[in-house]
Amino acid sequence: LNCGHTIMLRYNCCISICPYTAKQPSFHRTQHRVSSSLSSGDITLRGGGGGAASASSSSRLRDLVFVVNPQGANGRTAKEWKKLLPYLRSRLGKDCNICESLTTGPSHAIDITREAIRDGADAVIAVGGDGTLHEVVNGFFLEGEPVGSLNSEASHSAALGLIPLGTGSDFARTFGWKNDPCEAVERIARGVRSRVDVGVIDHEGRDSHYFINVADVHLSAKAGFYASKYKKFGNLCYVIGALQAFMGHHNRDMRIRINGGEWEIYSQVTALCVGNAKYFGGGMKITPNAVPGNGNLEVVVLQDFKWYDFILKLHKLYNGTHLSVNNVSSRSVQSIEVEEVSDSGSIYVQSDGEHLGFLPRKFRPRMVVSLPFHSITTVNTSYSGDGGRSISRRYRRFESTGLSCRGQIPTNEPQSSKGAEPENVLLKIAWYGSELLGIAASAFRSPASPLPPTVTGFEVPVDCSGRAVRVAVVDSIKQDFKRSYFVTGNLTPEVYEEKCEFADPAGSFKGLTRFKRNCTNFGSLIEKSNMKLMKWENFEDKGVGHWKFSCVMSFPWKPILSATGYTEYYFDTESGKICRHVEHWNVPKIALFKQLLRPSRGD
Repeated sequence: LNCGHTIMLRYNCCISICPYTAKQPSFHRTQHRVSSSLSSGDITLRGGGGGAASASSSSRLRDLVFVVNPQGANGRTAKEWKKLLPYLRSRLGKDCNICESLTTGPSHAIDITREAIRDGADAVIAVGGDGTLHEVVNGFFLEGEPVGSLNSEASHSAALGLIPLGTGSDFARTFGWKNDPCEAVERIARGVRSRVDVGVIDHEGRDSHYFINVADVHLSAKAGFYASKYKKFGNLCYVIGALQAFMGHHNRDMRIRINGGEWEIYSQVTALCVGNAKYFGGGMKITPNAVPGNGNLEVVVLQDFKWYDFILKLHKLYNGTHLSVNNVSSRSVQSIEVEEVSDSGSIYVQSDGEHLGFLPRKFRPRMVVSLPFHSITTVNTSYSGDGGRSISRRYRRFESTGLSCRGQIPTNEPQSSKGAEPENVLLKIAWYGSELLGIAASAFRSPASPLPPTVTGFEVPVDCSGRAVRVAVVDSIKQDFKRSYFVTGNLTPEVYEEKCEFADPAGSFKGLTRFKRNCTNFGSLIEKSNMKLMKWENFEDKGVGHWKFSCVMSFPWKPILSATGYTEYYFDTESGKICRHVEHWNVPKIALFKQLLRPSRGD
């Protein structure tokens, strides 16, 4: 979608219904409000006309439509959704008609949502990441107005729900929600709600475009555009996108008008972010003072940033302490208009991580007509008259069963909204950086260079039930330590599940192949290393290996990394093989990052 004109953000205070025709692109906070649960995963938004719901049909089963993006998080969303269904039926099936609709491509969730609301759905619940949520939010509106139920006799409002299962799930971070589907269902069942705002982007000759999280301009939007091409790498896609965005990037002068006041020149703008919520880019707390329900937007402007400024200050951007940095300004606004001073035509625009186009070369200000205000009702609404019809004819319906969900036991305790610790952020930067450097080093490695040896021909002995013999698996782990598998990738693959999860203080991923590749590439950045297994402990479901490690990196300043720690090896109950490989470092996380930057004294 190419905006083609200036971007404008505004908040409408008028509650009267007025005709609305967008003449230019604009961001604004609209008076259509969303009600979300701070302790649940449920958000509600008025999708039709009418006032308070009648209680005459409170016993009617509610119709919940789950909009699932099966391609989300590189296919993980589809797998998690399939596992979730039994628990979903048992937890909600007694009170609700549970209906499913899978998206098949871009914008499909918008159409599904509009159809569900017109059919009288009580709630449309996005199952996926920020992109899926973004489309579902836009499905609640059409031509600048909320979509209403076709049942003219109904006093009814539809709700917007969320089960965060995406790559970033940044909107969920503002409320402290985790990517745990069972917890999300439990939170929805509890049904505690609060009101949040929705922003809207207007652009000439096109329908309004809505956002619920963060809208941004220039470098950050460009990085998001490139990051979308690397989603298969998980959260690493944001790092890759940022690196690619810096290539050929130039800061630009912009004209900005806030709350309809005087135009101001902001020189050398690197990025401009407008937050309804706090996070974007896979956990970056870019607008830390944004409150989704306070009626204002937080605008953060970064000026005259160089590439090294991002590297040195990235931890502040992630933990939300960057507002004290020079050349960073923040304001709470009700409206903002942004115009490019030059005519480069290269200023990217993004909304909830979705690319919308570019800023214009010219801008003509105009008076913005206010949108109507719509109050919010909860998902526990009921129909009057013959409003109790089921909408499951057009969606896959699931009946209630007594099955339970596999995985973490749901809890009724609200989730903490605490952001990422600075140490975790720094270590994550170092980890992603080392992986990128390793990949780059492997690309330039000479084909004639000797490759590390690989353990082959090993056959794992099994017991009478077909499970791998624990003693044999443990012995293989000890032999792998002798081969310094952490840096060589030379391990015994037969004792691992192919989809084994590998985790360390910086992050986690699944896949034995990726782990071996990372180890090998990391080893190519090391001049010499020493690794020793100090102690082994056996437990019922796992083994724990305590180790000591040191190495000299092959960087020009020859940094020395030295640490002790332990690794937990969890054994699959069916195959007996290793299904989780979790590293723990005894060295403080910030110390590892400092070691990487500290030059060695030499011999």
